[in-house]
Amino acid sequence: MSEKTRMTGSPLKPVYRRLYVPLAVLAMAALSTAMCAGLGGTPAEDTGANQDVAATLEALQAELANAQATVESAGSSQPTSSAPEAPTEATAAPVAAPGEKVEDTFDSDIGTFALGEGVQIKSGALLLGPFEQCAGDVAAFDSPIDCNAVCLTCGSNLANYNMTVDVAFAEGLSDKQFGVVLRFVDQNSDSMLDREDYLLILAFDSFANRWSSWVHVPDAVRPWYDIKSGPAGMRGQNSPNRLEIKATNNGRMIDVFLNDKRLVKFTADAPQPGETLVEDWVESGSVGLVALDRRVQARYDNFILEPLP
Repeated sequence: MSEKTRMTGSPLKPVYRRLYVPLAVLAMAALSTAMCAGLGGTPAEDTGANQDVAATLEALQAELANAQATVESAGSSQPTSSAPEAPTEATAAPVAAPGEKVEDTFDSDIGTFALGEGVQIKSGALLLGPFEQCAGDVAAFDSPIDCNAVCLTCGSNLANYNMTVDVAFAEGLSDKQFGVVLRFVDQNSDSMLDREDYLLILAFDSFANRWSSWVHVPDAVRPWYDIKSGPAGMRGQNSPNRLEIKATNNGRMIDVFLNDKRLVKFTADAPQPGETLVEDWVESGSVGLVALDRRVQARYDNFILEPLP
């Protein structure tokens, strides 16, 4: 996530006051010298010398008066010192209100996803992975390790929504899965999967060019199971694939398309032809991005989340 820069400072002494003080001192010194010279002369030199001293004194007094007037004028016209300004706080990233459309092209960090280890914005895209630690396989994904990026501005109680994002395999092991979070119920709001959390995801294996779907059931003895899988038709490395997810029917149906081709249509109700039943279902939650292995990096761009009535 940005560092705050503390601004410090102190009022500076006016430079022009320091320029005129030596002039006054020199004038006083010259005046003193002239007086000493006049007082220390011999009686024979009194008449001519005293006249010269008097003239010199008048000139020095006039110069001293001018210098003093200049100093006073400069002092009265100098700007008044003000207290140092308070440190400038970093501007908070804009946060979409619940029910508002969220758009992010990842040209910069606007706070849609929390950046950090394994999540970064680079070259106009969000890169997910690789991670220092993550599950080696989906069955070990119970541990509360941050291998995902939950949308922070989309809301945590989405039922009906339309989500689109460009997704591609970037680098790493191409047989390791990455994808999107279709629904996430985060009981302790730590953005990590814990045993008590519900998670429904759709993931891609770029090497096999297949998709798969998984559910994590809260507090179950065997919390994970695979719902369905099939051919994906993904494009090559770093080539964007348009992924569209549409949740409808009060959050009880989720339709998934890749490059305008339907992959799967999940339902919580009795399935109709072409629909896939998900027995463990929740009707609302968060959305986001996910990696199922620490050794893969996925590229995301042009993220749009629009809540639906």
